[in-house]
Order: sequence, then C-alpha cells, then structure tokens
Amino acid sequence: MPAISSSLSYTDLAQEFEAAISWLSAYGLAIEHARLARYRAVVRELSARLQAGTLEGLFEPRDGALTERGVLEALYEIGELQAIHRAAPAIAASGLINRLGTAVKGPLSYTAETERSNHPRNAAFELIVAARLSEAGFALGTSTSSRADLWFPLEARPIFVECKRPRAQRSVLPNLREAFSQIRKRCDESRRPRARGIVALDVTRIVNPEFRPIWVDSEAALEEVLDKLTDDLFDDLLPRIGGIKPRRSLAIIVRVSLMAYQRDVSRPVYCQQYGYALTPGLSASERLAAETIGQRMQGNRPSPTGSDGYAER
Repeated sequence: MPAISSSLSYTDLAQEFEAAISWLSAYGLAIEHARLARYRAVVRELSARLQAGTLEGLFEPRDGALTERGVLEALYEIGELQAIHRAAPAIAASGLINRLGTAVKGPLSYTAETERSNHPRNAAFELIVAARLSEAGFALGTSTSSRADLWFPLEARPIFVECKRPRAQRSVLPNLREAFSQIRKRCDESRRPRARGIVALDVTRIVNPEFRPIWVDSEAALEEVLDKLTDDLFDDLLPRIGGIKPRRSLAIIVRVSLMAYQRDVSRPVYCQQYGYALTPGLSASERLAAETIGQRMQGNRPSPTGSDGYAER
C-alpha cells in the first residue's frame, strides 16, 4: 500500500508529542509514571539542543548522555503514539479510550517484551489499526457492541477485525488460525449472515527482532525496501493459508514499523508500512467487499511537513 512521507523538526515533533500527552492526560492517565515520560525527556533534549545548535556530539560518553539507540527507540515509540493520536476523535467516539491506559504501559522497547509484558503494545496495535481504518474513512463500531478487537460497518454487513502480534515466524500460522476462529465466532454471535472479518497482523518483531534501523539512499529506496518486506511476507504466507480454512475472513492486513536512516535527508525516519491481501476461496460478493476495503485503505492522508530532524513514512 502506498504511503506519504512527511518530516517534522525536533521542535515541531516535541510540540506534537506534547499535544498527544495532553490528550492522554485529559483522560486521567498518569504519564509521568509511564514509559512516555522517558520519550518526552529525549525529544525535549533533542529540541533544546537543536535550538542551541549543539546537536553535534550528542552521543559523546558522559553521565546521563543520550544513546543513539535510546533516541531511535523514543522516536519510534513517539511515531506509534502519534499514529493513534491523529485519529483521537474516532477513537473516543468508538469507546476505545479505555485501551489507552493499557497501551502506555510496558517496557521501554518491544525488544524487552515478554509474554507477560506484551499486552500494552498489543492494545496499542489495536488502536493503530483503528486509526488506520478511521483514516480510510470507515466509521468504527462501538467497543461495547462486540467482543471483536475492532469492527466497522461496510454497507449492510459488519466487518470484525482481530489483531495479532506474532513474536516469531513459527507463531504466524497459529495466530492466524486463532484469529480466523475468533472471526467465525464473532460472526455467529452477531446473528448477521453477511457478517465477515479481516485479520490484522503486526509483523514488526518478526522482521526486526533486535530493533535495528535500516539504511537507504532515498525515499524511493525506502519505499522499495518496505514494499519488498510485505510482498515477501505474503509470498510466504498465502500459499499456506488454504489449509487453515479462513471461512468468513475476507482479507489479511500486515503491518511493519521501523526506523530508517535516509541518506539524502540525513535524518532518522519512522516508517509504517501496510500490506493487504485477500484470503482464498471468496465468493463474488465477499471479493467485492474485500476489494472495497483494500481500495479505501490505500487512500492517502494529509501530513505535516517541516525540516531538521525527523521524518515519517
């Protein structure tokens, strides 16, 4: 799926992040005790150093100094939060606000996650997918009217969404099998014969388990790398889906997010790439519905522009 690249100065990034923090605080979330407090400290220092002209030597060894990895992790996590914040009205209207309190918890980096501590980022992924659907023009259904992670109406049918974050390649098919089963249950519970579902997979931990930035020469090269990531995933995955029998599931969304250094702009880039593929064995009406969802999700959204530091794809 195509995406728009945008850039923000560290100062503008700090301001946008503060807006997101204020939004969270308005719902009574104690940000000073969450991992967001660390990200806030990092971006404030970057902004202050940019204004003072002292970015050079940022990572020189000294007590309390920032590390390159720490900065990249903060910029990455800020990008994840801002992906949610941009759809704040839709998230509030759908009753998903209660998941924010969970989403801001957890370890500083996904590399430190365990089976016991991955629930916060699981909740964050659900909100990120909700934001993406909202940006595509879908009206999110209320969280109290279904046990699905998310849902939205498409003409005369509800579309249920089950979100999964597999930790390793070997767990992708078990996660898909579980999601397909959940969708069948949600459809049955709805008592709507036309109800269908889609599965959303975040494969970030599979393609980048050690949180390493990628290096590219240009935006075009970055787009090529990200497209290849999702294409390769589907080339491996789709031939194996038929044996799982994804009845009543229309499509699979895959998402990967990472940090990159783009040499032609000399700045770290937060990347969020989506792929979309139809499941096998769809009827004509199911295929039409699945294609409609895919086409709408490929729509572009406005993005801020700036300079001096941070970019988002």
